[in-house]
Amino acid sequence: APHIEQLRALEGSWAFARLEVDGHAMPAHALGSSRVLIDGDRFRTESPEATYEGIFNINVETDPHEIDIEFVAGPEAGNWNHGIFRLAGDQLELCLDLNGKPRPGKFETSPGSGHACETLTRTSASRPADVTGGTSAAPRPVLPPQSSAGFEFVESPHLPAPVVDQVR
Repeated sequence: APHIEQLRALEGSWAFARLEVDGHAMPAHALGSSRVLIDGDRFRTESPEATYEGIFNINVETDPHEIDIEFVAGPEAGNWNHGIFRLAGDQLELCLDLNGKPRPGKFETSPGSGHACETLTRTSASRPADVTGGTSAAPRPVLPPQSSAGFEFVESPHLPAPVVDQVR
């Protein structure tokens, strides 16, 4: 339940209040037209440079909370960012590793760290429309049908025994 509650709390539209990469803060005027849209575990980041789409997983059992982001569409498609996050009302802070190194342990960057720290401010708590997380360019493997022979069926109140027609 805490996992689902946190996902729901992250939903909405977010504007960049601050972005720092490798110890260098981006100028505020460069952030004004960028935003992040989150619906469930799917996101879309829109900026003048590009649109990024993907999915993410969170772990709310750690302190700070962990986030793993998979980019599915856009210039970063196929890449992962591992990071930490904290949500306080309408402010979301993320610190992400951009280079495949271990997840940051603190909300800070330094020259050569390969980390980006973002502070986002919620502009709308409504679930944004059309956030699909993108479409993976990699085809999913098609698995051959599997036989259930050799497995014993165990009936439960939630899964009744299947009805099997016998032909003689």
